[in-house]
Amino acid sequence: MSTVFVQAIQSAHRFDPDRGSAVPWLLGIAAHAHAGGRRRVRREQGAVARLKGSELLDREDYERLDAQIDAARLAPHVRQALTALPAAERQMVELTSFEGMTPGEAATALGIRPSAARCA
Repeated sequence: MSTVFVQAIQSAHRFDPDRGSAVPWLLGIAAHAHAGGRRRVRREQGAVARLKGSELLDREDYERLDAQIDAARLAPHVRQALTALPAAERQMVELTSFEGMTPGEAATALGIRPSAARCA
């Protein structure tokens, strides 16, 4: 109902009393507003129908979410274990596990022999 009044106020400058009374003009605005609302409802229902029954996540998404949940649950324990390591070993783990370096690359970055890195 308020939509009709807003539209009537916005289009009042187009009303021509010489063409007839305001009642049919207002009823026309109401009919257009009602039709627009029905079109919107039909579009929304169509969108819901298209989405209904379709999976929004596939198996890989669920597996990735499960892995993230498990990682979040284990993160405090991993942090605690890392802080318990000697500094050199912690750096080796960080470079190989988190930075993706090979043991040889990590050894070079740390300035130690590759054979020492493989033992760590």
